[in-house]
Parts: sequence; C-alpha cells; structure tokens
Amino acid sequence: MRLKPFERRQGRETTIPLINVVFLMLIFFLFAGSLEKDDARGVTAPTSLTQRDRNTSDDALVVDAAGNAWHDGEELTDETLLALLAARAGEDRPLKIAADEELAAGGLKSVLRAARQAGVANIVLLTRKATP
Repeated sequence: MRLKPFERRQGRETTIPLINVVFLMLIFFLFAGSLEKDDARGVTAPTSLTQRDRNTSDDALVVDAAGNAWHDGEELTDETLLALLAARAGEDRPLKIAADEELAAGGLKSVLRAARQAGVANIVLLTRKATP
C-alpha cells in the first residue's frame, strides 16, 4: 500500500485582514474621539432663553455705542443712572440691559460694575437672534 506523502498546504496570509481591522479602528477613534483641547470643561455654560421666554426691551436700560445710558427715552447722567440702579436693587425682576453691538467692552463693563455695586442681583443682557 502506497501512501501519498503528506503535503503541506501553504497557509493564507493573515496579516492583511489584521492590518485592515487596525486601520478601521484607527479611523473610528479619530471620528468618535475629540483631539481638541477643551479649556472650558470645568465651566458650566449659561442657559439661553427660549422663544417663549424671550424678554422684550420694554423698561430696559439701553446703552448706545458711545456708552451713554438711556431709560424710557431719556438720557441718564451718572447720578440718575446710579439712582435707577439703586431703586432696582431691591426688586425681584431682572434689570434688562440692551447694549449696542458697537459698544466697546469697557463701556458695558462699567455699567455692569455700577449695577453690581448698587446691589442689583439679577441682570439680563438682551440680544437678538442672528439671521443666516
């Protein structure tokens, strides 16, 4: 009885599918993960008002581009501004501030600082929704 000698079969190359799987995982983690640095991860973002809760600009303190404060159509001097802020300090309703978009940050900062020093606890900055 003649037996055929055992032939070794050539095994298939198994590294190509392994490389494919590694590249697929790499692409998945690149899309799924974020590689950007997040500096604000320890800060809670403020909430915005919904359309239903939108504040109107009636009875708002208006600050124009030059830094002048207006209330009910009348320009306020420093003394009348401080008097208005002091009167609003004890109220539960928020002080609404509508600032011009051209107003420098320092002008708004001085109004906000005066409001805080007067004891106003609740301040709302009015904005408008940008149209695309």
